[in-house]
Amino acid sequence: MSSKKKIRVDNLDLIRALAILAVVLYHTTQMVAGSNFITVFTSIGQYGVDLFFVLSGFLIGGLYWSEQKQHGQINLPKFIKRRILRTAPPYFFALILSFLPVWILERQSFDFGYLFFFQNYYTKIPFFLVSWSLCVEIHFYILLPLFIAMIKRLEFKDYLPFIIGLSAFLPMLFRSFLVDYDKIQTFGFYLTASHFRFDGLLLGVLASYYSVYKPKYIEYISKFSSYVYLLNITFILAIPLISKYWMYKFGLTILALLFCLLVSALSQSKPLALSSTRLTKLIAQS
Repeated sequence: MSSKKKIRVDNLDLIRALAILAVVLYHTTQMVAGSNFITVFTSIGQYGVDLFFVLSGFLIGGLYWSEQKQHGQINLPKFIKRRILRTAPPYFFALILSFLPVWILERQSFDFGYLFFFQNYYTKIPFFLVSWSLCVEIHFYILLPLFIAMIKRLEFKDYLPFIIGLSAFLPMLFRSFLVDYDKIQTFGFYLTASHFRFDGLLLGVLASYYSVYKPKYIEYISKFSSYVYLLNITFILAIPLISKYWMYKFGLTILALLFCLLVSALSQSKPLALSSTRLTKLIAQS
């Protein structure tokens, strides 16, 4: 393994660990702390999922572009199969653990939509609520290579990064024009449906494209990593001051753009202090 590869993995492991801790902190304080300043501040942790999306897009895109660069083409069925087999087994194990208490305590019948990752399109997710983000990623794993293949088939290959980048703004348009936010009452479809949340994944894929084919652009971003960190921290700390309406409509895409810059910068930066510690690796691989 080259030193460059190791730097990339270490720093991205740190991002993953921070995202995990942020989401866990959010859910923990929401359950035990009631409604106060602490929960308002830790509510920022819910956006660790959006950091996951950008990171997942960057990693899955990196695998896709690297394979294409090396072999000249992608075996789509094999590519999709590898991604699903890597993700599905732990999902189904967690699904069993989540459903058992619901069945034992409430005698609720099993919803077979969970077997096909459809629950993030329900008006209200009945149980195992955290699974919505994995549904988004599974849908993306399947649709991304098909989407790229379609672009190539239509002979728009030269415009591929432009089309991916432009497509990353579609979820913002969907949320802006297809959703009346004031009518959202439950945690479900409008907050979790894949076509409302693809922006971070697509931006991550776009960043990985430049990382593989035009690394000088990513290296340029890494030169301004200090400013990237500052922009991210400033926006994240400002989130409690932004209305939920504006954050939902536009803020999610803005945050995805900032996270995309963050992942890009760290992928080419020297290892940060905590990136290679045993604790970071343990959390990141959990």
